[in-house]
Amino acid sequence: MCFSEHHQYIASFVDLLWALLVVVLIVFIFSIIFNNGVASHFDSIDITDAKAVDSASKIAVEFGSLYDSMCALWAAISGGNDWMYYGQLLRMNGDGEIYFLILNFYVAFCVVGMFNVVTGVFVDSAVCTRTQDEIVQGYIEEMKSMTDAIKSFLKEADTDCSGTLSFDEFQWHMNDPHVRAYFNGLDIDPDEAKVIFTLLDSDNSGDIQIEELVNGTIKLKGYATKLDMMALMYDYTRQTMKFESLCMFVETELNEIKKIAKENNHRAGPATAGHE
Repeated sequence: MCFSEHHQYIASFVDLLWALLVVVLIVFIFSIIFNNGVASHFDSIDITDAKAVDSASKIAVEFGSLYDSMCALWAAISGGNDWMYYGQLLRMNGDGEIYFLILNFYVAFCVVGMFNVVTGVFVDSAVCTRTQDEIVQGYIEEMKSMTDAIKSFLKEADTDCSGTLSFDEFQWHMNDPHVRAYFNGLDIDPDEAKVIFTLLDSDNSGDIQIEELVNGTIKLKGYATKLDMMALMYDYTRQTMKFESLCMFVETELNEIKKIAKENNHRAGPATAGHE
């Protein structure tokens, strides 16, 4: 399993954990609402009324604590139990109809809204992660296909099978209509064969290795970017600074030589006069 797949699974799992946290938070909030209602009902119940006490005991089973309420609400939306069963229990409260309507809103909100949103976020995260991997994989495959195609064209031009191309071989092959069309597709002008060959022949040997020519051709694909211009400006600045340093060094050394030569001439002058 490649690194990109691990990254995809980890990213999706993290989003899933956040989605579950949202679900728990919603269930927790509504559980507090129902618990407060049940607690108020218990405070107002008449303990001498057997029917009311029996109803309260049934309510206490499902909504007697915050944990019980959360379990009941989760079962109502996850298929663990019919939500109408909990609605009938809440209707036994003093303000049962209000909490029954709240339960209806809770179920509709979770089933119609929250679950769809959570699912959408989870799926979108997985799709986006996959899309990024596909972009990288597509770029790698495109570069490999381009490299193989250029290498195939250039090997056809290597008539003597030497593994290198001379300028004559390169120029002759660039006159092939298929080769011209392919290089035009790479935004490389085939008519500039001499310029291309000269740029790639860094040692001026007159021959270029096919691998070197392939790599150089790929670099020539398209137009210059801002990064290419900045790199060119940087190289130009470095070369200028080196040239200026060389000029200063040469100038200093020449001044020293002239100074020494003048001193020698002065010394040689009196000695010649004394000899005369």
